[in-house]
Amino acid sequence: SKSVVANQIRSVLAVPLGQKGSCDGVIYADNRVDSGAFTKADLAFVTVLAQFIRIAFRNASALARVQSERDLDSQ
Repeated sequence: SKSVVANQIRSVLAVPLGQKGSCDGVIYADNRVDSGAFTKADLAFVTVLAQFIRIAFRNASALARVQSERDLDSQ
């Protein structure tokens, strides 16, 4: 909250990147000009974007596991 005051942030939109109690990151946007700058449509858009990012994280993690297993098998 100190940084919000210090940076004169008037609106914040934040959506977690995670699922089932884990948080791998956050999509964060702020506005230092207008209060109430973000709408329900903005939240809906960023929430859908977060779902795509979660899928990308999950796929990247699965690919890394497969590549690691291949590396171990080839040794």
